Amino acid sequence: MLTQQTLFGPLALRSDKDARPTHFNRDRWDGFPATRERIVERWVDSNTPNPIVLGGDIHTFAAGDVADHRSGLIAASEFVGGAITNTGASKKKLARMVADNPRMAMMNASKRGHGVLDLTSNRAEIHFRMVEDSRDENSGLAKGAKFVIESGRRGLIAA
Repeated sequence: MLTQQTLFGPLALRSDKDARPTHFNRDRWDGFPATRERIVERWVDSNTPNPIVLGGDIHTFAAGDVADHRSGLIAASEFVGGAITNTGASKKKLARMVADNPRMAMMNASKRGHGVLDLTSNRAEIHFRMVEDSRDENSGLAKGAKFVIESGRRGLIAA
């Protein structure tokens, strides 16, 4: 398990006027690709079973897989908890980001909340808990995405 402050895997971005992804956010691990590659290589080379990366601070719920740059095979899965108060990117921008980054299974910036991770010897399960309306102190929870990682099987599974 690697816990850190942001999105770990690569995320290609584009400005509204660009037709294709043109840049990366250097304030995340995209600013340190060689270091990220060494971490992933170490997991793969040492046969680390089912590495999981947890992050935050991107004002968006996110879930995706991280590939080994040498083989393209899934090396780890990552989950990023959503913002507590800050609003994130628009639905249109997030839809484009997911389309431009097929490794991402989901991104959601329209809700505030957190993730709950349950670990057992056979699986990891994360359930994103989302507040219906963060402006209402009596708001209930919205149904958030849920993912599972099974022992011995690389990659996240939508549950």
